[in-house]
Amino acid sequence: MPTLLIALMILVLFPFQSSAQTYAGPIVISKGGTYTGNWESRDSNIAAVEITTSEPVVIVNSNIRSAGRLIRFTGAVANITVRHTNGYGLTPTPWKDYKKPRNFLAADEFKNIVVENCYLQNVAGINIGGRYQGNGSTSETIKIRYNKVKNIDGRIYGGWVAVNFVGFNFRNAISHAEVAWNEVVNDPNNSVVEDNINMHNTRGTSNSKIKIHNNYIQGAFPIEAVLLITQEVVSLQMVTETLASVQPISRPTTTR
Repeated sequence: MPTLLIALMILVLFPFQSSAQTYAGPIVISKGGTYTGNWESRDSNIAAVEITTSEPVVIVNSNIRSAGRLIRFTGAVANITVRHTNGYGLTPTPWKDYKKPRNFLAADEFKNIVVENCYLQNVAGINIGGRYQGNGSTSETIKIRYNKVKNIDGRIYGGWVAVNFVGFNFRNAISHAEVAWNEVVNDPNNSVVEDNINMHNTRGTSNSKIKIHNNYIQGAFPIEAVLLITQEVVSLQMVTETLASVQPISRPTTTR
């Protein structure tokens, strides 16, 4: 088979496996606009992308990796769109003050959050808390769609925290919110996830409920999944062997 054809097949079958990227250090976005780049943080206390503006921010065609949070808002009302971007979790480092999981995106106060056509690997998912401050329109809502996820991972330095692929925990009702057409695959011992999708203290409206549909989710394992699975298999084997060793009670034959 010609080399070019093989290369094209690899790109089609494995679109997110690309050549090594060159990463810049952490970036602070203080003004709205569209951003494209490769950013990383090898310190769990520093986000790879920190956003301090409430103006609309678009991140597209980028690569982000971090030992802590990948995209984080500080002192701003989130208004962000992330598309066609890859996010990777790096090895966690010691944290200060409070635990810092490797969220792909973490926001409290927000107007609009869109995450579409992204690839996430060994990150702690998307955490949206605090308060919704949008106007209830289709342009100020939450859309998390068409993403591919490998291993939601709540491990931090020295332990782990409960994390989700999508976690909502915010005040005020929201309209037109949607979590759809995502693929999430978690492998044992390479992932630590509480609920893949978690809705807590969060609600839609009577006319526009939060839509969660057409998501493919595979696996939700504790931190020592293989050990637990092995213990279950051993226990099952012991029960099977015990049952096999029990002699059946013979019934007396009767003559009619």
